[in-house]
Amino acid sequence: MPVLTKRILIVDDDLNFSDILSDFFLKKGWAVFTAKNGQLAVSSIHANDPDIILMNVDLPVRDGITTCNLLRRDIAMARQYPIIMMAAFPDKKKIVKSIDAGCDDFIIKPFKFDVLINKIEKITEFYHKKINIQKQEGESDYKDEEQEAEIIVYSRNAIKKIFSNTMNDRRIEYPVVQKVVDNMVKILHRENNLPMAFKMKSYNDYIYIHSINVATLAMSFAYHLKWEPSDLQIIGEGGFMHDIGKTKIDLQILMKPDKLTDAEFSEMKKHPLLGRDILAKDNVSDEIQKIALEHHERINGSGYPNHLSGEQISKFGKLAAIIDAYDALTTDRCFQGGVDSLNALKIMSESAGQFDPILFDKFTDLIKNETIGK
Repeated sequence: MPVLTKRILIVDDDLNFSDILSDFFLKKGWAVFTAKNGQLAVSSIHANDPDIILMNVDLPVRDGITTCNLLRRDIAMARQYPIIMMAAFPDKKKIVKSIDAGCDDFIIKPFKFDVLINKIEKITEFYHKKINIQKQEGESDYKDEEQEAEIIVYSRNAIKKIFSNTMNDRRIEYPVVQKVVDNMVKILHRENNLPMAFKMKSYNDYIYIHSINVATLAMSFAYHLKWEPSDLQIIGEGGFMHDIGKTKIDLQILMKPDKLTDAEFSEMKKHPLLGRDILAKDNVSDEIQKIALEHHERINGSGYPNHLSGEQISKFGKLAAIIDAYDALTTDRCFQGGVDSLNALKIMSESAGQFDPILFDKFTDLIKNETIGK
């Protein structure tokens, strides 16, 4: 018999029913967390990392099906969470929608506790097996780093290790990034593109996969601009490290589903300077430091942290600004879904004067023609 999970999140706006469930699991020695709507559930997941989620279909603010769907598509989630959906009535349409959204099981109220426990045990056993398989796959030996699938895993592990080192005030071991990018340059010259890591939804760490997306798409764009190989190396390494400063920003601010307060946004805007300082401490080249520092600068001077404009911004900073904004717009997060490529370009084009016009026009053509980002 599998070991029962020990942390459960109960998401229900029926507080009486939620209390009954809470009492039951508390008596079993579980840690119990509750939320009365889907939006609060997301915050609780980030804060408490539950072993299983029991969520009602009908909820205020954001319903359970929408929340489940966003959680399943969100690459910022630390992992995939087992989700059991609840409903007061056996509505077939809602059951089908819940399954399509990615829930693991469905239970109709009122239910017997032994039925619920049986469902939890089966789901938990399945997830434990799934995790063990993923661990075994993660321990594979990367003998040929130029194979696309291995580059994805290797680059993710590399960037995750570097970010972890930074968060724990250790050296970033920058040669790891140089090695990954060097192999990507070789792939670019062989395949004329870097499609392999673009929008890889299967990995669930937003900050890491965003860094990989920015690096690969920036390198593909620069390659089609016929930049020198040395510049491809710089934009690739800088793309990986552009958000390294976020490791020094409070996680509650980074993952907040609501609009940031003025004070929180001021704190968030420190990450380019923090990133530059981290890279400088490890003697990373000035060009790569500039990518971390300048990726939120805008041609019209409206960006941050230094309100640079025009030619004050390096060519690397100009290109990184376009790629960073594009990937942020097209990536799904639990607090909002990403938009498609054409809508992302439309939104960016409406921000008149923010991006280098020549670079942006060329980027638009390449995306529309599916030359890059496939």
